[in-house]
Amino acid sequence: MRQAQWRASCFNLAYRSAKKEALLDSLVRMATARGYLLQIDDGWRSFDLKITLSIWGHAVILTANARDQNERDLLLIRCTLLFSRWIWLLLSGDAALIALTIFTRPSQASLSAAFGLFGLGIATRQMLAFTHAVQTMIDLAARQSALTDHNGVQKDGNRLYLPCVT
Repeated sequence: MRQAQWRASCFNLAYRSAKKEALLDSLVRMATARGYLLQIDDGWRSFDLKITLSIWGHAVILTANARDQNERDLLLIRCTLLFSRWIWLLLSGDAALIALTIFTRPSQASLSAAFGLFGLGIATRQMLAFTHAVQTMIDLAARQSALTDHNGVQKDGNRLYLPCVT
């Protein structure tokens, strides 16, 4: 379940019987194959994995092991997606350009607003596509690293959505 925020959007997922290291290893392999830039936790960072989408933004992935009420192991995953500083600078510059145009040349203010909305639309589209790609990679990595039943069939209902708390 996603909760939209001003500067970031995030989603939390929980998987039963998933191993943290195997999931992160699968995520690293998938992100590398898709050409994303990666930062992996070296023990001193506040995240486990950071996946960067060129100048548009990045996804910060944090994982934790927990137990539910029935004493089953859960792997909790929190993914926060953020626009990059360059995009915030571009959007701030667009807002300043619109304000300046309104005061200096009101007849051309609509052109400046259209330029700003176009930039915002492109950035939003890129981040929505990136959000879908990251969530798909997490789901695929969880399927690859999930434990299986004795007959080799993957357990049904291994994914739970949690509300995003920031």
